[in-house]
Amino acid sequence: MKKLVEILITLCTLAAGIYFLVNAGPPFLKILGGARPLGPGEDFSQAEGEYISYEVAYPVASRVAEVYSGDQDRARTLGFVVYDEERQAFIYVIVSEQNKGGFENLMWKLQLAAEMRESRDMMPIPVAGTLEPMEKTSVEQIFKALEDSKVMELYSSYGQGVSGDIYFGDAYGQVMAQMGEALEQGWKQTDWYYIEDGSVEGRENYHIWTAVFAGVFSLFLFLCRVFNMFAGGKSPAGEKDFGSGSRMGQLLNAQRGWVEEWCSYGWGRSRRLAYLFGVGCVAALTAVGLLAGGTLPDVLSFHVPLGVLMGELGGIFFWSTQKVKFKPDLILVNLEKHMKKELPSSADQEALAEDIFGAGREWVFQDRGKDDMYYGVVGSRYWVVFSGNGTVCVIDSPRLRRIETEKRSGQMRSGNVKVRYEFYLAQFYYENAVPKKRSDKSLSFPTANGLGQFMTLARKRVGDGVEIVSK
Repeated sequence: MKKLVEILITLCTLAAGIYFLVNAGPPFLKILGGARPLGPGEDFSQAEGEYISYEVAYPVASRVAEVYSGDQDRARTLGFVVYDEERQAFIYVIVSEQNKGGFENLMWKLQLAAEMRESRDMMPIPVAGTLEPMEKTSVEQIFKALEDSKVMELYSSYGQGVSGDIYFGDAYGQVMAQMGEALEQGWKQTDWYYIEDGSVEGRENYHIWTAVFAGVFSLFLFLCRVFNMFAGGKSPAGEKDFGSGSRMGQLLNAQRGWVEEWCSYGWGRSRRLAYLFGVGCVAALTAVGLLAGGTLPDVLSFHVPLGVLMGELGGIFFWSTQKVKFKPDLILVNLEKHMKKELPSSADQEALAEDIFGAGREWVFQDRGKDDMYYGVVGSRYWVVFSGNGTVCVIDSPRLRRIETEKRSGQMRSGNVKVRYEFYLAQFYYENAVPKKRSDKSLSFPTANGLGQFMTLARKRVGDGVEIVSK
């Protein structure tokens, strides 16, 4: 079943990569090729459907093109009605609300008196996008915007008289006067077109880039998973040997079985969490797209690829951190280091190993939680508890005076989130000339069953010779 799941996920990464690249490939190639400018004398109809660049020189009216679905008073995009002097036609240019400043500024300059325009920067504003035909209802909205245009208001007031030179006496004014006169006589334009700046084939450029990145990364992940399935899963040529010549080395070598079991469990759990994180990212981003009023094609072309990309990147980051954590050799090396800290003397280490090897299987206990695993042996003298996190606790039982056990639970803050914790604590107090308030040794068991197993074995070893208190 586990292998079937891995194969299914691998095929899903392949399908996602192919879908995203096929879906975003054509517009992406247009972006890479660059937008071509309209040639001299070329009509809009000749460039229909092409990715072009265009210089906006005469924005004469504007209107809200799209609002945010969750806030009807907030504009998402604005449309500017632009007069094209060469073609003597209007074109509609849609820009994001964040990029409207330059267009509004240029439109304001066109409303100034001719004398005031002389010292102003009247450079056209470049835009790039796919040239698309407009629907009839949209054309009607353009004429409404022109009726409310300040430029047309100025022409109606001054364009016909001698005072018209105040506003229309320069080259810019003459172009606007020509446009105003044609509008008053009845505008004759059969084909209407629009450009949405920063979009190709109705898709915003960053949507396309996101889908392409998601597709490429999904295919890369597919290749990595295939390689891992055929080569990466093989066992290394050799495993670290801690020295069969010493009893301590033999003891450490003997821990490999449960350590590998813990690594297999921990690594499998980490994989499941990484997969759930990926699925959660896709589901969350899809929900955001739909709740924001996006159409299904929009959601499939942007929100789903973004969710997949976030899920894959987050999963790989999580995988890279967990992979180091669940390496058997690394855990065993840490066990060796902690053992030497617990018992610096080689003679004590050898004595402990002899004691542990002398205990039978009936003195062994295990306790596995979500984040750690304990494997311990209650020897005749030494009680040793190995942890899956690479730590060791050694208790010298003849020195014990008192053992206290209790359950601890509560909440702790991790950033802005409250996290609940629960563990089962065993504290060990040695015979000391001066009694200590704090314990000499302590163990935090993941489960009540693990603490129960340990204490059952401990009671058998010490009998009534050690005070045992359960809080």
